[in-house]
Amino acid sequence: MKFNHDAQILAVCSSMKNNSMKLVHIPPFTVFSNWPPANRDLQYARCLDFSPGGGMMSME
Repeated sequence: MKFNHDAQILAVCSSMKNNSMKLVHIPPFTVFSNWPPANRDLQYARCLDFSPGGGMMSME
């Protein structure tokens, strides 16, 4: 689990379930419905982080 720089987005992933990456918008506590994209296979995410300004997110 990782928050972006201003704590508005929480990214959650699991290395135990395939394609388990989710992004949560914190003030209304809603999950982004367009993430992950339907045509992408994310495999098993092990770690993630946001860039210092929050413009990008990386996961492995």
